[in-house]
Amino acid sequence: MDKINVVLDVINTIILGTGAVVAYRGLNIWREQLKGKGEYDLAKRYLRAAYKVRNALNDARNPWIPRSETTAALKERGFEDAESDERNKNFAVYSLRWKKVQDALLELDGESLEAEVAWGRDAVQARDELDAAVRALRNNISTLYDSSGNSPDDDVLYLTNRESDFDRTLRKAVEKIETFLKRYL
Repeated sequence: MDKINVVLDVINTIILGTGAVVAYRGLNIWREQLKGKGEYDLAKRYLRAAYKVRNALNDARNPWIPRSETTAALKERGFEDAESDERNKNFAVYSLRWKKVQDALLELDGESLEAEVAWGRDAVQARDELDAAVRALRNNISTLYDSSGNSPDDDVLYLTNRESDFDRTLRKAVEKIETFLKRYL
């Protein structure tokens, strides 16, 4: 009987040990899957935020200003349509359009901060070119309305049917972010 009990104890120990190893490996696999899913979700949110900034920049560059947009922009600034000259109307429109860029940038800031925590400084540096494009457009809009007498760069300020240098810069800026995030998607 003692030999049988010893054999049973050895078998139980082997079974328990195997179960512990399988459970440990299963937990590690589950942890890796959770990390992978979290990184995938973060990469997707980061990229979506970058696309929103790109789209908001292009919307701000639209040379066509419909009457309804002018009316809404003036109303938001507290003016009546009849009170404003063409310059003030356009300024109100660009201000409203720029607010959409700022909202998109706030979202991108949040996602890139989380990405920096997860992946380090490279995650933030991936958007440097996009930030430069944002500054370039902002500076050109400011130049349009300042009293310095300088003229803005129409290729930056206006979206046209032909691809401008600014369009290429913006496309490459977003591609840089896509390339960085590719490993997580």
